[in-house]
Amino acid sequence: MDNRVLMLGSGLVAGPAIDYLLAWGAPLTIATDDARRAEALVGGAAQGQTKIVELDAADVDALGQLIAEHALTISLLPAQMHTSVADLCIEQQRSLINASYISEEMRARDSRARQRNVLILGEVGLDPGIDHMSTMAVIDQAKARGETVLSFRSYCGGLPAPESNDNPWGYKFSWSPLGVLQASKNAARFMRDGEIVERPCEQVFSELEPLTVEGMTFEAYPNRDSLPYRSLYGLTSAETVLRATLRWPGWGESIDALRDLGLLSDRLAEADNWATVLERCAGRDLGSLRAQLAPAIVERLDFLGLLAAEPCVGLQGQRVIAALAARMAARLAFSPGQSDLVVMQHLFRIGDGKATRGLTSTLVARGDQRASAMARTVGLPVAIAARLVLEQAYHAVGVQLPLSPQLYRPLLAELNASGVALVEQETP
Repeated sequence: MDNRVLMLGSGLVAGPAIDYLLAWGAPLTIATDDARRAEALVGGAAQGQTKIVELDAADVDALGQLIAEHALTISLLPAQMHTSVADLCIEQQRSLINASYISEEMRARDSRARQRNVLILGEVGLDPGIDHMSTMAVIDQAKARGETVLSFRSYCGGLPAPESNDNPWGYKFSWSPLGVLQASKNAARFMRDGEIVERPCEQVFSELEPLTVEGMTFEAYPNRDSLPYRSLYGLTSAETVLRATLRWPGWGESIDALRDLGLLSDRLAEADNWATVLERCAGRDLGSLRAQLAPAIVERLDFLGLLAAEPCVGLQGQRVIAALAARMAARLAFSPGQSDLVVMQHLFRIGDGKATRGLTSTLVARGDQRASAMARTVGLPVAIAARLVLEQAYHAVGVQLPLSPQLYRPLLAELNASGVALVEQETP
């Protein structure tokens, strides 16, 4: 059982993690509600090394038994399910790795995990994940040279590649559609030139910053609360600390429109067609909406079929935001042969008391026929982390982020060897 891995979920980012673990030689169990998809991801050649179990993750007894039978669990389940998985891992004294943000509820399990000598390693994906590790690599290097980081800005986005950007939304889903919409409801807070800037969710897109990377220009908006990273990263001397999300231009105004129209609400859809749902959520009839909304917004709503009165199967009784996520997932999907794009860039200003210098750290990854860029940049880090833990190259207990050089140095090196590399460049 020393290196037996349990993977919970077989969704959009699971493929590269499965490939990596099988190539490493780990006996792998995939617990999923979609056995057929898991079988396709594994492939026939590795069937003897892999066990696929159909599981309802809400079945605590069955899940607990599976966790007990494996040395380590990777959870690719929705973020809200991680704490219940963590409880079972603590009970069974098994390590847990996931790529989601560590919630306050998860942090509350730190003491009990330490008492049971259990590692709960979170935020080991792309963002959060690779962003943490690549940032700490630069910061630790600067400190070793006696330098101080004076300004830090970090940007990341998962998008359709330019040649695949063929719908009016400028977006296609390479991870959880509901997660994307839920994230758009977050407020934001960051530090700019020594001043704290706070924006409620309604104002997050009020000042969009353009960012050009490798000739591609994106719009950037602040991502959640950046201020805790001043202490997490040891940036207490920095007067600018910002973490932001990248999208193709137009995304911010589109999300603002969905919010203003009431389509990001948790109310139940009380109709069987989108036109009626929209009218009830917005409190206006379709004629007024078409006349009052900007033409670009009308075009985007039309593209999703939200102005249509035709019956929509399964709409009645769903939460509006969940129904919208499903609708967007269907209409904003990658077609065969299309590719996604992951862009990450950190901008540092570093000083030594006499002079300052700029430094950029940039990752641009494109999907291919084997896997999306998002799947590689989320799935590979969790799988590599699992190997490092099981081989005892990294050892820790309690609720942890990937901020230790003991973890991020070998993990980033292996990502680099796999073609997921951040390129650093000095700037004036």
